[in-house]
Amino acid sequence: APDDGEAAPDAPTAIAWNSSSGVLAVAVSRVVLLFSPTSHGRRCVWSRCLALPAAFSVLSLAWADQEEVLMVCGERIALLEIQHTVVPPSRPLFTFTSASGARRTATSSKGRHPSEAPEHRWAAKPLWSTHSTAPVHFSSISPDARFLCTAGRFDRLPKVWRIHSLHPLEYRFSYLPHPRSVSSLQWRSGRRAAPSRHGNILLTTCRDYSARLWHESGPSGCFSTCAVIKGARDHTFAWLSYHSFLKVAAPKGSDPTASSPMCAPDPRHYLTLADVKAQRAEAATE
Repeated sequence: APDDGEAAPDAPTAIAWNSSSGVLAVAVSRVVLLFSPTSHGRRCVWSRCLALPAAFSVLSLAWADQEEVLMVCGERIALLEIQHTVVPPSRPLFTFTSASGARRTATSSKGRHPSEAPEHRWAAKPLWSTHSTAPVHFSSISPDARFLCTAGRFDRLPKVWRIHSLHPLEYRFSYLPHPRSVSSLQWRSGRRAAPSRHGNILLTTCRDYSARLWHESGPSGCFSTCAVIKGARDHTFAWLSYHSFLKVAAPKGSDPTASSPMCAPDPRHYLTLADVKAQRAEAATE
């Protein structure tokens, strides 16, 4: 908490978690802060590793997990490649006296001592940026980073961008019609080359309390509805993904999701759609 007379820090405007590396991105007004996880025995601690100033107020963030690409959205849409390198620490080899009489130490980065910690260097490389006709409040990147999806706060037509090339910039886009404004966008996580045999699949939720699944159809990059899931006012829809990098944070034999409130639950702890259908059929016969 701030001291008396000290202004309170701005509240976060967007947050996104890279489920592969565990890096957390938090937007505070015109700055994006990155926090990287470090394991300390059975605990995970996130420490700030990079601060990225933005030329606009950031309203939405999204990761392409396998590609380490971060999308920053607001009045503009920007793609950044987050680069992380580990540099072994230098070790003193010997000390000598130069011709001027000054004592110097020769160092080497090879064969570091076990007690020495390596240096982690973080940087962001801009890949692409464009102006948005309306501020973007919802965004998501497909696992293979070939598709982006963006929408405004009261947008009924989320836009899907198909990126053909970044250098030079080549892209096409299409719209996904909804009966009411959308409330969330999320691509299903998957492998880098082929997320699934059906291609990329997008989950959208709408203010009609329903969720829709859109699947990639054909090489043209078009999307069509493959399912509509009816919900209620208090329902939330999201893909479940298990963050394996947090296993070390959980005591042996306990539920790994209990170690951190942000750890996504293990899908094995939840009923599948087939289980629900089986239970309903069982109840109908009783």
